[in-house]
Amino acid sequence: MMNSYQFQLVFSIHPNEDAEQYLDALFEAGCDDALISIGKPGYLAADFTRESSSAYEAIKTAIEAVTKAISHAKLIKAAPYIANLSEMANLFGCSKQNLSKYARGESPKSDSFPCPVVSGKVDYWYVLDVALWLYKNNKLNIQKQDIDSLKAIHDLNIAIEEVRNQYDHDNNFLDLVKSIAA
Repeated sequence: MMNSYQFQLVFSIHPNEDAEQYLDALFEAGCDDALISIGKPGYLAADFTRESSSAYEAIKTAIEAVTKAISHAKLIKAAPYIANLSEMANLFGCSKQNLSKYARGESPKSDSFPCPVVSGKVDYWYVLDVALWLYKNNKLNIQKQDIDSLKAIHDLNIAIEEVRNQYDHDNNFLDLVKSIAA
């Protein structure tokens, strides 16, 4: 069964080149289901709505299409990944106040609302964590395919970080985190 998956991929290209020169090549390589943004020099973002049998396959084929058109393009990130409540309200089609209520624990079962990954004047959450909470608690109309897409995006960003930060990890910390983290 084919589903529609929405995601954004951000790539770096050479800082002094005009990304506009690649628009036709991207279309011909199979990015006809993407809105291409070329505003920031040295970067290119592609917002896809791709039909596929799985979120992984949709994202994989999108990456392959972009790198076919621009062989030197380097994948920087996939989105949505980390967002504040306003951004997630827009993404999930609800109000910021609604999500704020859950985040503050002012709703039944909201005591288990995910912790932010960045706390400050504005807090940021992993979008996948919040979507899973909403899905499991039947708070909004979150579909399974949305969860699948967000999981693939989350996993891809973790893989990007692993490749970008090619240093040895202390497995003692990994073991410690596994023993105490939920």
